[in-house]
Amino acid sequence: EPGSKRGAVARLREAGSTHVLRPLRAPETLRLVSSVFGDAPNIDGVSEWVHRLAEGSPRTSLELCQHLLDHGIARYEHGCWALPASLQELSLPQSVHQALEARMSRLGATARELAEGLALTADHEPLRLEEYADLLHDPEGVFEALNELVAASILVGEGSMYVFANESIKRGLQRGVAEARQRELHRRLAKAYAAGSSVLSAHHCLLAGEEREAFSRLARFIAQRSEHFVRGSGFVRSRDGACFYERLFVWGLENGAPPAELAVLGKAVLSLASVVDTRLAQHAPAILSQLERDIGLVYWDEFESIDDPLRRIQCCIGKAFAVREATPENARGLPPPKAIQEFASCTVMLAGVFARSYDPEGAS
Repeated sequence: EPGSKRGAVARLREAGSTHVLRPLRAPETLRLVSSVFGDAPNIDGVSEWVHRLAEGSPRTSLELCQHLLDHGIARYEHGCWALPASLQELSLPQSVHQALEARMSRLGATARELAEGLALTADHEPLRLEEYADLLHDPEGVFEALNELVAASILVGEGSMYVFANESIKRGLQRGVAEARQRELHRRLAKAYAAGSSVLSAHHCLLAGEEREAFSRLARFIAQRSEHFVRGSGFVRSRDGACFYERLFVWGLENGAPPAELAVLGKAVLSLASVVDTRLAQHAPAILSQLERDIGLVYWDEFESIDDPLRRIQCCIGKAFAVREATPENARGLPPPKAIQEFASCTVMLAGVFARSYDPEGAS
């Protein structure tokens, strides 16, 4: 069942770890380039150029070798490879970014449009093939654009999706897109993700500069979420996802977002503080303060004449009900029973934050 498969993959990622491989050293790059061109004369000079630009990346090294082939600089003649004695007189790119630009310049407008849009997606939450058309002015050209990008070794097939051939291509495209153009592409990505993932759609709304719409979409996503593993879960449980939640929570505080939606998002922020980034617990005072108002604890002193604590709390809750009913609907917080439930959940989450940050040696 597809949903369970995605859940299994997400759990495997959480249980596993990531290892960053060190870059190739110059002699290793030479061996890699020699595996392409053999022991051709002038292989040392070509290898030095490849190593300088690729900075030890094996995939980028091979792409630079392909660049030499595509431009007729490396030729196969009479059963062996012919390489130039010197590269200094040739119009070769002086950086990986220049090499990418040279490749992108040969693409059609639709293919470039698609590549730029895909470059702005989250690394672990790719766009699905059926959603690509939302990135284009001409949706009918999506398959022609895909063929062009695959032929140029910019995208490669991976199962039922396409991904960038390597991270340097994706990062290079991101750097090359102007800020105004990025906002427009993020608007298209918000539309593309809308049907399949509200949280990813909200994220791209925020990056498009549409904070209010982003806040509304994220609040709805949290309130309506019924499954633990949904599309976008990997992003939510990442550092980038935690920062995204925090940015919208702070925006909501500063811009008078509906208190009920702010409470829902605040609880989600504390949840991420307990599992992703303990720094987010700094927002606990604002989150708990709103819940105290919704419960009615702020009215405690008004009922100081009542000696029975239980009766006193009941009076506070009763007043909270009355105040809520007299408040315009969009300005209402949570109903007191729901606020009590959320307050209890938040305290449990804060205990989780304490457990993650507790240092037994420092405490002793």
